[in-house]
Amino acid sequence: MSLAPPPAERAGDAVRAAGEAARASLASHPALRPLGLPPELAGRRGTFRDAPVELVAEAWAGDGVAYARIVTIAGSGLAIVNLLGLPAAREGRPATILGADLVSVVGAPMVAVADLSPLAHGASPDPLAAAQAEILRD
Repeated sequence: MSLAPPPAERAGDAVRAAGEAARASLASHPALRPLGLPPELAGRRGTFRDAPVELVAEAWAGDGVAYARIVTIAGSGLAIVNLLGLPAAREGRPATILGADLVSVVGAPMVAVADLSPLAHGASPDPLAAAQAEILRD
């Protein structure tokens, strides 16, 4: 059995497919409702290594979820998926932020990173406000 990495174009396709699957799962979840992001956060166009790329972001909230967001960045030779999840506040339980990234860049290994970051206990009854305050504090 070979553990050789897939060709770059297949790795990028896999990252794009994972992003679409995550987006479809969040969008179709009956307990979540879409949040309207401001246009400057919902989509952007730019370049990476002189090639055009597009950023698309969507967010949801609902029962048990204070904020869920997925951002994809795609272009020739580049595919990135970023997922952020923040649970709704529950009495006596500190919230934990989930962050996950999948990155594929031509000429480099595909990277997957996941992070669970607990918020300081008692920081705020609003987990989104607490997350923002903690980020600004650092």
